[in-house]
This record gives sequence, structure tokens and C-alpha cells, in this order.
Amino acid sequence: MHQTNADKKQFWLDHIEAANRSGLSIIQYAKQHNIKAQRLYQWRNVIKNSSTTVATTEEKFDPPLYQRTAS
Repeated sequence: MHQTNADKKQFWLDHIEAANRSGLSIIQYAKQHNIKAQRLYQWRNVIKNSSTTVATTEEKFDPPLYQRTAS
């Protein structure tokens, strides 16, 4: 059975959060959990960039605030 993108993202997000809590380096954590450190780094960047993109996109659609000036 194939994993969906959401399943893959959640799998790596769980590992990234666990690695952060562990106090280990990414390389040490990856070795202990038999996963590739490179993949952990890649997914950390993917997740970081996707959350930044959402915030940036939302900011783009906020209407600018203008003040009227006296003529």
C-alpha cells in the first residue's frame, strides 16, 4: 500500500519533532532510528518552507491600510 503525501509529511514531521526533543544531532537521531539523515534534513526544509509559504501567501492578501491625508 502506498503512502499519501500527507502521510509521508506526517511521518517526517513526527521524526523531526522527536529529533528536536531528543537533544541529539540529526545524524545521531537518524542512526538510532535507522533512517537517512539526508532525508530528515530534506523533509525539515520542505516542512519549514511550506509553513513559511502559507504565512507569506496570507500576508500578500491582507489589504493594505491607507490613511487619508488632508487635501
